[in-house]
Amino acid sequence: MSEVFRRFPTIVWPPWPFRPKRFTKRFWLTQSDARVCPYCEEINEINSEGVDYETGVFLLPNGKTKGGPPAHRLCRCTVFFR
Repeated sequence: MSEVFRRFPTIVWPPWPFRPKRFTKRFWLTQSDARVCPYCEEINEINSEGVDYETGVFLLPNGKTKGGPPAHRLCRCTVFFR
């Protein structure tokens, strides 16, 4: 235990009105630069509405599904939660 926790065990962080809402969607996020490959760009477009946070999988251009990046070797994509 840290000293802060011992001294102030009832601290709630972040404060109540500023706590983030529960996430409901996941989005495939590319780097949005000139080096983004066409494959990842297409994944981003196909899943533009996002997928379910808990059980959703991303649809790939070849018809398969994937839980999230990386889509290929040296993939720079990530997942964005909202």
